[in-house]
Amino acid sequence: MPGWMVVSCDYSDDDIRAREDYAACCCAVHNIALYLWEHGIGMKWTTGEVTRDHRFFKLLGMDYSQTYVVGLFWYGYPRTIPTQHRKPVAEVLSHVVSSPPEN
Repeated sequence: MPGWMVVSCDYSDDDIRAREDYAACCCAVHNIALYLWEHGIGMKWTTGEVTRDHRFFKLLGMDYSQTYVVGLFWYGYPRTIPTQHRKPVAEVLSHVVSSPPEN
């Protein structure tokens, strides 16, 4: 039986704070996913319609007007692990070298 986890975040009136809070939640989830995978446990992240349904919030005891769901996650031991086909990092990563400003 898989486990379920809901990650939520409080709304903020400050746009910068709201972005930082969302990013922090995403980073935390990624760290959890890496930890679980290290122990052979897979995880799926969804933001389906249920994560915006007032009844879902009520079921979890969360205030729909104060909080939003970053993600609904299920996790468990996979029956099979699909083969991964990833491009080399050099094909997907680029960087910009900037010059010092001229005086």
